[in-house]
Amino acid sequence: MLKISNNEYKTVVSLFAAAAVLRLLDLFLFSNQLLVDGDQMHYVSLARNLANGDFSGFLHPYWSPLYPLLIAIPSVFIDSLTVPAVIISIIAGSLAPPAIYFFVRQSYDRRIALIAAVLAVFYPHLLNTSVFDVGSESLYLLLITASLFIGWRALQQDSRAAYLGAGIFFALAYLTRPEAFAYPFYFAALAIIKTIKSDRKLGKKIGVNLSVLFLGFFILSAPYLIYLRGETSEWTISAKAKANVASGALSDDALAADEPPGSPIVAILKEIPYSLNEIHKNIPYLIPVFLLLLIGLGLFGSPWTRLRTEREIYMISFCLVTFLGYAATVVQTRYFYVLLPIFFGWIAKGIVELEAWFFRSFSTASPQSEKNSRAFVGVCLAAIFVYVLPANYFINARDLPTEIKDAGIWMKSNGPPKPRIFSVSKLPVFYADGEQIFPKVKTHEGMIDVIRTQCPDFVVTSARSIPRNRFMENFSEVLKGSPIFESVYEKNSGTKTEVSIFRVLNCRNGSAGQ
Repeated sequence: MLKISNNEYKTVVSLFAAAAVLRLLDLFLFSNQLLVDGDQMHYVSLARNLANGDFSGFLHPYWSPLYPLLIAIPSVFIDSLTVPAVIISIIAGSLAPPAIYFFVRQSYDRRIALIAAVLAVFYPHLLNTSVFDVGSESLYLLLITASLFIGWRALQQDSRAAYLGAGIFFALAYLTRPEAFAYPFYFAALAIIKTIKSDRKLGKKIGVNLSVLFLGFFILSAPYLIYLRGETSEWTISAKAKANVASGALSDDALAADEPPGSPIVAILKEIPYSLNEIHKNIPYLIPVFLLLLIGLGLFGSPWTRLRTEREIYMISFCLVTFLGYAATVVQTRYFYVLLPIFFGWIAKGIVELEAWFFRSFSTASPQSEKNSRAFVGVCLAAIFVYVLPANYFINARDLPTEIKDAGIWMKSNGPPKPRIFSVSKLPVFYADGEQIFPKVKTHEGMIDVIRTQCPDFVVTSARSIPRNRFMENFSEVLKGSPIFESVYEKNSGTKTEVSIFRVLNCRNGSAGQ
């Protein structure tokens, strides 16, 4: 059983404080890099609906409800589009190092757990997701780490309370990201295998334990599953998961073909080898190659005891299930951040194994020397920090669409409340806190007809939207030649960053194009 001393509690509080300070410092120094985009915009919009009292408006079949629910709490007190999401992300990201400390502590000693947690404090991907990419990844990683921590206690102690806790945390993880739905079933399979391997029959006790596991899971997840059933007219874990499976299973050629794509299961099986290759390409970004050497040393640098064998199989199997699950859907590097706590434990163990090898090979000093040991570990952590530094969000040369963000802020300040905006991109609509009218037609004449019918307050055109929406090419020139549009904003810091805003004048009675 894991016993935590008072000194360890002081250690994890210090880890939380260090992580929070570093994240706040990054936010202060590089706040210009903060850009809410993609799924994050939808999470924030759902949270604002709830904060404004629209209890049904924060539920959506495509985006899971827990993250917007948490964002809604500070949104009640803070009238800002981005600050509440940043608060939740920084809190979750700062809690990750203490959670990783306890998680790794289950496998190894306090020293290795501390090294792993310090890695979590400064590791770029965790910094990025908890400061700049304010999506659900930080919260999801925290909940999955807690699930694995409690799950291991359940397996080792046959504790019904731990099985219940694992089910609850898996449910919270599912309510954050839909793919977590598979993990309690994976965990149940492990529990059954462990029971069989222990020469025990599958009897009442394991049945009760698994019943408690799924009770904890479904008592929280069932309301959202019932909501999805009502919205989609079918039992599904998420409309987003279904879309991702379709996206991963069908190539562009298959989607473009005239004939039906055939069995989706066959399509998924055909796509898995390609997706696994994409995973191989993503791993070096997640864990750079020299850190993989430390992982190998941490795993195999010393013999495994029976208990450690069980523990390593527990973690390796979780990694394999995660890899195969995403190979059947959509592969993105950020999806694998949830594996970082496991990798940090192996890296920390590898550092300790490397330390023992170094002192045995090159030094007459005792490897037990506390001063020498601290110096060696400090040098290793500093080297890792420098090695992974280029992966930080604020160092990457990223061409962020800040000009589109600025256009949205301008419309919020200079337009009516909740302006209606004709735009291909959701980004300016989000920052204007408005309503989007998307150009469903793909001709200039057709878009102008839609504008005259729908009467938006503004029309936004941007150079960034043209490569993916060729029908928008030269549309701003067409608008400039029409009497019903007034050019009110234009920003052009380069050929790829031009953005224009047009106010719509008397559109119902105007004659566009004259």
